[in-house]
Amino acid sequence: MFSSSYLPRLKLTTRAAPKVIPCASSLREAGVKFKRKKKPDNMFHVTFEEGILELPSVLIDNSRKRLFLNLIAFEQSDRSTEKNLTSFATLMDMLINTPSDIEILEECDILHNMLPSAEEAASFFNQICECATLDYDDHYLAGLFYRVRDYCDSTWHRNRAKLVRDYFHNPWAILSFIAAIILLIFSFIQSFFSVFAYFRPPH
Repeated sequence: MFSSSYLPRLKLTTRAAPKVIPCASSLREAGVKFKRKKKPDNMFHVTFEEGILELPSVLIDNSRKRLFLNLIAFEQSDRSTEKNLTSFATLMDMLINTPSDIEILEECDILHNMLPSAEEAASFFNQICECATLDYDDHYLAGLFYRVRDYCDSTWHRNRAKLVRDYFHNPWAILSFIAAIILLIFSFIQSFFSVFAYFRPPH
């Protein structure tokens, strides 16, 4: 069994943690970046800082599905055992809803899918968590759930992410945006001097 003594407790003390966080596709739209944690302390070492969600590399196949099911069943049956795998599997279940979410995590080298299809991979953690229960206010990722939800609910973060997607997704878009800003500045200067000349004509 995985030791919980090395796991950071991200438990909330004053505010209830949300029971749901957006999937990977929605998180990316909100400006969240995904990154593989290069030197995780353990397989559950997940962090969220400055809009970057770092996760350890996860390989999924049929043998691991059986392993995870057995370990989660053990966690659920023993009240004295920390629900660390249940907490991590719940996070992955929330992140992955569709094959698009699988692609995002694969692009970031976080998820390694050894199952026949992306559809099967998308249902991997959903099936594992079907019979699992979790105290959302008292598990080691509770604080992370809240911070991710809070970040996504921020209008500033969403607008900034939309700006980057619409205007900075490639070099040509960046050049077009800069040209538009320069044109706007020149138009403002021209208008200023036209108005200035009208009210202060040369003698």
